[in-house]
Amino acid sequence: MRALLWIQASGLAACCGTFVAAEAAAHLLEFWPSAPVLWWLNLKVFGFFRYARDPGSPLRFLFAPQAIWLALAVLGLIFVACASRKRLVLGSLANVAFALAGGLAYSFVSGRGSVQTASLTNTVLRPDWDGLAVTALLLAAFVAFSLSHLMYFQHFRARCRSPGADRGHSASVRGQSTPT
Repeated sequence: MRALLWIQASGLAACCGTFVAAEAAAHLLEFWPSAPVLWWLNLKVFGFFRYARDPGSPLRFLFAPQAIWLALAVLGLIFVACASRKRLVLGSLANVAFALAGGLAYSFVSGRGSVQTASLTNTVLRPDWDGLAVTALLLAAFVAFSLSHLMYFQHFRARCRSPGADRGHSASVRGQSTPT
């Protein structure tokens, strides 16, 4: 169970950390516009975020100047929740991360436009870095999302298998004596 919690936290940290790194590179580019490394990070490594920053994207509200501080706070919350084994917090964050990764994937796919061809032959789309990165983020968020549900159902199943233990405990808490 502990290993599943760490895997879930790793998927969440990968999604949130990618967002923090992309926002940090974008903010640093404002201060040093002549740095070629920052341009390479923004255009090549984190280029898939430009579709989410588009004014027509449903995720454009996430890319405000204060968003990096919120993302850093969420990243810290992930590590604190994992260290203190707060499954509900990690599960809630996993659901939000999966929804946001899905929104990022939707923005990426819809921002690229559709492929049209005038011939009857199949068009082969070659995968590029942006597509692979969006797929990896979506997969990491899905793993965290599915593990949160798996651990919830395991916990629920374990509680349903031993209903007598819960009844005996609640009777002693209320001050009632149990028959001997």
